[in-house]
Amino acid sequence: MMYVLEGSALGAHVLMAQAEQLGMTATRGARHLARQIADRTRWPAFLRVLEASEPFSLNEAVDAAVCLFDVAISSAGTESHGE
Repeated sequence: MMYVLEGSALGAHVLMAQAEQLGMTATRGARHLARQIADRTRWPAFLRVLEASEPFSLNEAVDAAVCLFDVAISSAGTESHGE
């Protein structure tokens, strides 16, 4: 999960550059991106944690991903808009 969140923040730098080309700024139209890219130390800090962690286990990663998606799906609710 951290890899996805931190990678998303890293990718927000690219999106912010594109938003700026469209005339958006940190205070108008691209505030969400500006907040996501404000701390440039996050990705290097995450890489240090990742490199210091236990060896990677594919089974554990899959179990964690399934768990995370189950939570996301259940938090979205099961109500149908058409009923």
